[in-house]
Amino acid sequence: MLPQALTAAGTITFTVIDFGDGVISRNSTASHTYSSPGTYTVVATVADNHGVSSTASATVTVSAALKPVAVLSVTPRNGAAPLTVLADSTESSGAPIISRSISFGDGTSVSGTMKASHVFRFPGAYQLILTVTSNTGLISTTSQTVLVHPQVNRPPRDKPDEDPQGGREPHSRLRW
Repeated sequence: MLPQALTAAGTITFTVIDFGDGVISRNSTASHTYSSPGTYTVVATVADNHGVSSTASATVTVSAALKPVAVLSVTPRNGAAPLTVLADSTESSGAPIISRSISFGDGTSVSGTMKASHVFRFPGAYQLILTVTSNTGLISTTSQTVLVHPQVNRPPRDKPDEDPQGGREPHSRLRW
């Protein structure tokens, strides 16, 4: 970015680069990382061994890093144990996501996959947590709760119209 007119005329003996955010460098090959989004005017001034100086400027626009948005879909959200659920994070969006992890709330988790199935063997309320990380290191999390009920064991009936006490249910119980 140094002014080219000077580099051919003599030896550069003085360099100042003002990055427009309060940071100034005296190094002709300086680099800079901006800490906040915005538009900055960078001004480079050089002088050579003959006392000739020159200034050049450029505008730099810094955008805010795009945050990831964690989206977790869980189906089914409740049922009797053992309950198999599908946790799906494919709708997560925003910045490019470089890693994801789903914690199932029972001590198990899975990483690196958009969809995962899991079996809850015991009754309880389980909080599933999805964590996604963007290519800029920003993190987003979301959670869903799964309710697992005890399995109710009912003895099967031989015939649908049979009374549970062993007799037959009369079909004429209707009263007028």
